[in-house]
Amino acid sequence: MKEKNNLSGYVDTAGQLSNTQLKISSWYLRHEILLQQIGTGVLIGFCVFTVGFSLFFWGKYLFIDYWQDQKILKGQVQEFQNYAQLQNAYKAADIEILETQVYNSAPNMYDFFALAVNPNERWIAHIDYHFIYSGNETKVYRSSIIPGSRRPLAVFGAESETYPGEARFVIDKIDWEAIDPHKIFDVTKYMGDRLMFNFNNFVFKPPSKTGASVPSVVFDIFNDSAYSFWDAVFYVELLNDNQTVGYIYLSIPKFLSQEKRPIDLRYFGENLTVTDVKVIPALNVFDKNIYIRPQGEIQ
Repeated sequence: MKEKNNLSGYVDTAGQLSNTQLKISSWYLRHEILLQQIGTGVLIGFCVFTVGFSLFFWGKYLFIDYWQDQKILKGQVQEFQNYAQLQNAYKAADIEILETQVYNSAPNMYDFFALAVNPNERWIAHIDYHFIYSGNETKVYRSSIIPGSRRPLAVFGAESETYPGEARFVIDKIDWEAIDPHKIFDVTKYMGDRLMFNFNNFVFKPPSKTGASVPSVVFDIFNDSAYSFWDAVFYVELLNDNQTVGYIYLSIPKFLSQEKRPIDLRYFGENLTVTDVKVIPALNVFDKNIYIRPQGEIQ
């Protein structure tokens, strides 16, 4: 019969190893190989689980999810806004020049006109321009064309001993001014409320009726808007059977709301016959400095 190893009666005479420590050490030595096998098994199981988990989901992504991601990415590209095109859409379109004309307004004096159109809905064009003619050129002038406006850009009274042949309109610079939609939402209505000018009682008086050496263009113009202007500027287009034969620059100082002004203009062009006129406003109604504010209004 095997004798039982009784460690409970062990007494450490040196005082370095207690009975409990001896029991634990003895148990560990008896089970050391088993504990190593258990630890190795746990590590192998953990590795198998994690590697298998990774391989499973990588395989799933490769054979299933990857192609779904490609479909989603393709859809996002198709839905993505082309900001380069959007930027062009919000840029101002170029000014259109329809025609250039020269009219003899006095002996050896000529007026140059380029009919310009601003096709933009929310952009004001501030244009520096001049004309080139017969080896000469005019001074540079600046004018503003409001959105949707079609009107002449002019140079009056350029001297030339002969008719200016091959006149060419040159734009030196354009400064674009955007209209803030938070301040002015309906641009068309804003302009329409301020450009309410009417004219009537047109009469063309040739020199034989005026008693002078030049003809006279007479009409009444009425400011039907609720706004008064420090200096209301117009181009008066002279027509002969719907054919333009010249322009006259018209400036009306302190043109008040609901005011009617009689206009009497002289034109020094030769052999002039006028059957009708068009009065074309040349005001930048977005410039607050052109308005006469009512008394007591807070600026």
